[in-house]
Amino acid sequence: MLDRRIRLFAAIAGLALMPTVALALPVTWELRGTLHTAQGSDLSPLITPTSPFAFRVQFDTDLPPASNPLACGGGGAGSTCRYTGGLVPRFVDLRVGGLSEPEFTADQASNLILIRNDAPSSAGPVDGISFGTRRSFADGEFINFLVIFRGPQRLDVVTDATRLPGDPPSGLLDLGERTFEVCHSSAQPGDDCDLTLVRGTVDSVSRVPEPATAGLLALALGALGASRRRRH
Repeated sequence: MLDRRIRLFAAIAGLALMPTVALALPVTWELRGTLHTAQGSDLSPLITPTSPFAFRVQFDTDLPPASNPLACGGGGAGSTCRYTGGLVPRFVDLRVGGLSEPEFTADQASNLILIRNDAPSSAGPVDGISFGTRRSFADGEFINFLVIFRGPQRLDVVTDATRLPGDPPSGLLDLGERTFEVCHSSAQPGDDCDLTLVRGTVDSVSRVPEPATAGLLALALGALGASRRRRH
């Protein structure tokens, strides 16, 4: 059996186990922040409660039909739209404390994108965008990977819950909850995170150019430089 102390990041290091995904409208966001919680019987000594973290989330802005059509409706005020399964979101280039891995390999059926537009909550209407997935093991252990942006502070972050923006919305970091969490539990159900729990606050989010876009930009800059050299 795989040593539990490396299972968390062995699950993340499954790049070779997951096929490359061809997204119709691919988008990558890079998120950064600092942990405030790091605990559990199998917590790596390379991670502390104040460790920095960074990772990228890849998704497709061409969303499938919502899995909760009644609650989602047309995505207007008061709606919560849930998108499950499929190949996205993907979490890549993960760095937490002194650990780094290329990708979190997940059970595709557990993939989740949740978009809230003035959605009802105990705190009143909230806007939000959340990404999540889960990796299960044959012995009953599982790992949840979550990113949650949610709160009543800015109700203009989401104006249509049936659409996922390519650029991080203005005001996303003003929301009260900006949580990154990896929870490794010894048995289902429970989500007690007894083996490892790392949780932190996201304080930076930016869009990363896709490889094709970056290549075109580099080509354009190269052409501009060549043109300037010819002029001189």
